[in-house]
Amino acid sequence: MRSTIATLTALCLSTTAFGQYPELHYDPIDLGTLGGIASQGHEAHGITTALDRAVVGQAQTPSGDWHPFLWTDGQMQDLGTFGGPLGSAASMNLFGVVVGHADAPGPAAANPRAFRWDPVNGLKDLGDLGGGRSWATGIDLYGESICGHSVLANGDTHGFFRSAQGGPLVDIGTLGGSTSFADGVDASIVVGGATTATGSMRAIYWHPAMGLVDLGTLGGTTSRATATANGSVCGWSRTASGETHAFLVTSPLQPMTDLGTLGGTISMALGMTNAGRIVGTSETEDGSLHAFYWDNLSQQMLDLNDRIPEHSGWVLEAATYTDDYGFISGHGIHQGVRRAFMLRPFKVQVVGFAGTTNTLKVDFCEPGEPIFYAWSLRGNAVSSPGFFGSRTGFGGLNYAGRATAKSWGQATLNLDVPASVSGTTVYFKAIAPNRRLASPEVAKTYF
Repeated sequence: MRSTIATLTALCLSTTAFGQYPELHYDPIDLGTLGGIASQGHEAHGITTALDRAVVGQAQTPSGDWHPFLWTDGQMQDLGTFGGPLGSAASMNLFGVVVGHADAPGPAAANPRAFRWDPVNGLKDLGDLGGGRSWATGIDLYGESICGHSVLANGDTHGFFRSAQGGPLVDIGTLGGSTSFADGVDASIVVGGATTATGSMRAIYWHPAMGLVDLGTLGGTTSRATATANGSVCGWSRTASGETHAFLVTSPLQPMTDLGTLGGTISMALGMTNAGRIVGTSETEDGSLHAFYWDNLSQQMLDLNDRIPEHSGWVLEAATYTDDYGFISGHGIHQGVRRAFMLRPFKVQVVGFAGTTNTLKVDFCEPGEPIFYAWSLRGNAVSSPGFFGSRTGFGGLNYAGRATAKSWGQATLNLDVPASVSGTTVYFKAIAPNRRLASPEVAKTYF
């Protein structure tokens, strides 16, 4: 579809620096359950295309047991267990391989075993470090390196690494204490936590050629790493004042950066992208736990509950993973019940120059969904999210046109922009009425 900006004045009244704000708003999707009441989501990925998403986690069955799940195409699949009552899927790669833990029959009430699952072979037991119990917690996004932790024959718990080529589990050791955990893996790099000789838990970075590296703290005595990407590490640490704050480390030789909180005393970073965007959970000023997004451009922690439509029925409590497309998974309260969620990103992209036909585009739409586009000469013309007749209305914006999303989820509008706008900043928005969702503004200065 093609539309035209007929007249634009050279006057630009904007005082908004768009780079201070995240470039995405989100559409929360309830992933459902396995027949029970509750569910929790751990990771979301595109397996075949950017539009086809998959999420792993744990959900309740009708009996109340928690089983590992794989959610694809709107359906939740029970991955089963080794015969016991409980299990959880913790991580998956881009090829649809899932890892986690599942109970097997044994002398204890719970006998967890680390597993690898794929659609051809189903659940495969990854073994243990001698103590009979193990948990897989991460798999390399682009390969099959796996990490987790296991009980030893002497009863201690140690983190492990399993190479992409398979083979036995490798004990990553400790920092002089009796315990370690492996929580994230990127190729041959493992991050997690390990105790020192004095019993303090410290965030660690492990590589087969380096061994364990203590990543330090934010001034306190305790820390733990949760995820790694491109050599960076995130997690949580005690501060000198005794609070728990999320941290970022850009390399194992660099100090921790305190990411702050949403107003309370606690925050934990739980997932990160290759570009350094971080998600997690944080206490707010009133003591509630809210999911957060840390924007590496603005260096600000933002409440994801402020980035979803009003009256959605959601309280997003923890964001556990985000990918390079902007999808986020986690868990929260939906209509009073704990549920796994996937946040679908919603933003407008504008490509073109003054005096040419510009392309306005939104990805990840529902096929056939109508998307409306608008422009303004001033920032904050509409505070989002919102839609016609609701809290925000459509005031201050000029209608640019409408597009219908194609089968692959993209809605594109061709907009003729006159040469007379050169030197002017124009603000664009996209609105999805069916989802009562508006994109953030995109500020484009024409030259």
